[in-house]
Amino acid sequence: MNPKIFLVLLIILVFFFFLDFRLYSFDYGENWYPEEKYGTVNFRWIPQIATLYITNDAKLPQKVEMNFVAWSYNHNRELEIELGNSTTKLNVSQYPSTNKLVLNLRPGKNILSFSSSECTIINSTCISIAIGNLYFS
Repeated sequence: MNPKIFLVLLIILVFFFFLDFRLYSFDYGENWYPEEKYGTVNFRWIPQIATLYITNDAKLPQKVEMNFVAWSYNHNRELEIELGNSTTKLNVSQYPSTNKLVLNLRPGKNILSFSSSECTIINSTCISIAIGNLYFS
């Protein structure tokens, strides 16, 4: 085989099979409060329901890991996270805890819903759970 052709094929193989490149992005959807900072944690409170938009720009489905810190305001609450037909329930305490979820993203826009059964009203603002240091891998 011609050494130049071999080199080109080798570069293509390395690019597609050994490099970890992601073709997705995310945006905060409805009902997230402005970002705050507590120590090293950047977080946002949610009321009872909030959405996150995750766009998969690939032509095929992708599995991604969503990593985040969560804690509840004032007392323990259940957080329900829904993507398509998949629902995960987490018990969230008043103390920050690290969480990981594997998400199966279909091509295009995916809507991830966060919901809590209740919220606490403070100065006419409904808050329930803080989500922080959100990133995908």
